Amino acid sequence: MAFNLQAFGAGFAKKVTADLDDERDRMNRLADQETSIATQQRLAKKASREAEQKLADEAVEALKFLNYKDDDVANIAGQGKFAVQEAIRYGTLARDQGKDISEIYGVVDSLSEVGEVVEGADVADITTGEMTTSEQTDKAVYGFKRDALKELLNPDLKDKVQASLDGAYAVAVQKGMNATNAEEKERYESKASQLLTKIKEKAGEKDTGRAFSEGTISDNFRSARKTAYLKMDFALDKEGEIKQGQMARIAEFNIAELSAAKELYATNYDNNTNSEVDSMMGNRIKQMSRAANKGLQQYGRRIANGNIDNVVEKDKLIGAKLIEGDENNKYTIESYSPIPIDDVRANAKKGVYKAGDVVIVQEKDNTGATITRIKVYTGLEQYSANHNMFIDAGEI
Repeated sequence: MAFNLQAFGAGFAKKVTADLDDERDRMNRLADQETSIATQQRLAKKASREAEQKLADEAVEALKFLNYKDDDVANIAGQGKFAVQEAIRYGTLARDQGKDISEIYGVVDSLSEVGEVVEGADVADITTGEMTTSEQTDKAVYGFKRDALKELLNPDLKDKVQASLDGAYAVAVQKGMNATNAEEKERYESKASQLLTKIKEKAGEKDTGRAFSEGTISDNFRSARKTAYLKMDFALDKEGEIKQGQMARIAEFNIAELSAAKELYATNYDNNTNSEVDSMMGNRIKQMSRAANKGLQQYGRRIANGNIDNVVEKDKLIGAKLIEGDENNKYTIESYSPIPIDDVRANAKKGVYKAGDVVIVQEKDNTGATITRIKVYTGLEQYSANHNMFIDAGEI
């Protein structure tokens, strides 16, 4: 049979073309796979970066939440995760002891103040990086003030002999606060009152002059805080602490602190003598109240100046017009339109404002001159003789 060169050539060409097409398809599939893998890797890296940024943002909010100053927050965040974790731990301890962490952390006189190792068990070393003399001269030295931190980490626990009475008293107080009816509330309050008498008698026997021990005070603070946090609609973990992710609600947190301080003041007040029952507990309540007031004042000034941290805060400013800002400042103040103080008070009584609203107010000073001030609405009517439902955050 004669060999058909033309047919062979056509068949060979088809096979070569098919092979080329197969190879091209294979290469395309490999390229697609590589592109897909690269895309997945990029997406994974992006997700990881976003997750890390979210954690970093939440850590910063936690520091602000605990009343660190803005400059201090920036300094701590710049030192890395461990510094942030320790700062949050110290801030939480300060809050639980009724202390203001912003008075414990800040600019100190020298690096030796920062670099001291705090004595006591279960305390991590506090160190700073090496700095040259010129750097020490040019840069403010930040850190935890040594003596204040020692006091924070080593609280006075000398009244442990009262532990059993303290525990029973704390349970009675907590059950009284959480009682669902008046009869139950009265029963537990009566029991708490009887236990308090015994505690005071015990304190007299020891000649300490103390009615509450460290443990009793802490139990009372935890109970009052939990009740106040729930009233402000915070989500809590099983320990009664505010869950992460809600720390942008700085105003609501400080208002809850004021509410808890009000309840604790009532617990520590003796109607018969018209004085506080225990001076240490009274001091902690005052510190707690001062820290919350300072936190609300700082918050009010920040919002009133258009320094908005999140979209929730944007709707908190009343009496001013916000416009979109740049990437550094999301919003800027276009103009102020202060509301007369009498109208503000009337609005508050009508329930116009929400907790944490920052109201730009027009009022008269002692000389009769018209001034513009910043008021933060708390909703805590007649909280003290100094303010009625509002915290004054200063003049514009």
